[in-house]
Amino acid sequence: MGCVGVEYVEALDVCVFRLTGTIVPDDIVEASLSAAVLHPALARLWDISEASFDGWSEALLRDVVGGLGPAAHSVPGLRVALVSTNAEGARICGIVKHLVAAHSFPVTVEVFSKRTSALAWLGVMHVPVGGVASATRT
Repeated sequence: MGCVGVEYVEALDVCVFRLTGTIVPDDIVEASLSAAVLHPALARLWDISEASFDGWSEALLRDVVGGLGPAAHSVPGLRVALVSTNAEGARICGIVKHLVAAHSFPVTVEVFSKRTSALAWLGVMHVPVGGVASATRT
């Protein structure tokens, strides 16, 4: 079972998504579209270091990225940092970056192996750790 923790830090205008456990496509789409409406931040950090994407293929990723179009178009100038500290996650992040570019979404996406590097790229020195509300699939 997986979950997506979402935390919006208004003072820094950043939305942080922390994925844990086995993730299904609906987890990502639901969290992204909800955040686009509730927290239209210019900076988003997706940390997938603790997530598992068992059974995910490039075709499935293509469908998920395609479904994120409304969220991608909701905030002009959106910057997204994708973070993974493991090889599986890094591969997923790289594919997602490529697919976002292929869709010509008005989003800048970068991939990082360290959360601190991602935060620096987003222009945020520190995001409080903890207090992330998790949406657990039942």
